[in-house]
Amino acid sequence: MSEGKRIRVGLVGCGGIARGHARALLEQRQVDVTAICDPIKSHIAAYQREIFKPAGRQPKAYSDFGRMLTSVRLHAVVLCTPHTLHYEQVMSALDRGLHVLVEKPMVTDSGHAREVVHKAQSTGLVVAIAFQGSCSPEFAYIQNAIRRGVLGELQVVDTFVAQNWQRATAGTWRQKPALSGGGQLYDSGAHMLNALLAFVDAPPAEVFACIDHRGTDVDINAVVSVRFTNGCLGNLTCLGNAVTMLHDVTVYGTEGIVRTGVGGGRLEHYDAQGKLISYPHVPYEAQTPVSNFVHAIQGRDEVRAGPSRGLAMSELVDAIYESARRGERVAIAPDKAPTSRRPARGIRKKRIPRSRGTRRK
Repeated sequence: MSEGKRIRVGLVGCGGIARGHARALLEQRQVDVTAICDPIKSHIAAYQREIFKPAGRQPKAYSDFGRMLTSVRLHAVVLCTPHTLHYEQVMSALDRGLHVLVEKPMVTDSGHAREVVHKAQSTGLVVAIAFQGSCSPEFAYIQNAIRRGVLGELQVVDTFVAQNWQRATAGTWRQKPALSGGGQLYDSGAHMLNALLAFVDAPPAEVFACIDHRGTDVDINAVVSVRFTNGCLGNLTCLGNAVTMLHDVTVYGTEGIVRTGVGGGRLEHYDAQGKLISYPHVPYEAQTPVSNFVHAIQGRDEVRAGPSRGLAMSELVDAIYESARRGERVAIAPDKAPTSRRPARGIRKKRIPRSRGTRRK
């Protein structure tokens, strides 16, 4: 799409995470939020009153995703809905010729992820996953340092996310496997998984995982060891029963160490002599997932986290859940992760009809 053409966007799901995306869309001068969709009318009314009315906008309101797609002319959709709804909604949007920005995770099944990858490739449409870290200047700095060999050989990437997730999400769709597809690991932990896959430029080869549900239907705490095909090791620690939010990514190379948050936002770089570089030069623009999505549609930038990242993540998480269920190490064949597995306790797969209404995220 040419840079001068206005982009008509439908925002799907009027929950907490969508507020940031809605405001980011309004900041894009060449974007019109043409429609919003949520099955609960009071949520739509709140968005109209709090976000769009002050900006002089009143997008058309829909309670059914399928009806929105057939009733209004759009160029793109932003999906902020429960995880297991993503696959059907992404595919429906692509069938209609629409670009898609989808909240993490892209989908909750590696077989579905492959279909999205193939559909995006065959249509040439933009599919992006809303990872703030991938759009941060800190991630760009670290990825560039790795590509240039500044850190030497990658040895270990250590990541963790700790959050008061179990109590904060109790009674919500996030702890209902039919809608969430998993627990803390697939929710806030997805940012940690994204960081690991963004920095290690090789497929995972095998995983060993221990998961604790803490009496719920989904995973709350998890510790995962990953070996990549290039020999790099990864460690994932996901704590959903913490008293506060903490997160970190540390990349250990033979010639340096870098640290940031799972969403970027801070940076430490230790050189080959172990000295902290006081003011590393970070010549990269800070973006939001929305601005990166819009720029990609206009042909001004590449998607920072696209369908291939979503596929790699789904393959990795499928293997993690399989390892936790079996209590043993699980190998991952590239692009052939286990899809007919028995899910870990409480992790059930369910096909959601495309005509089903949306929920907010």
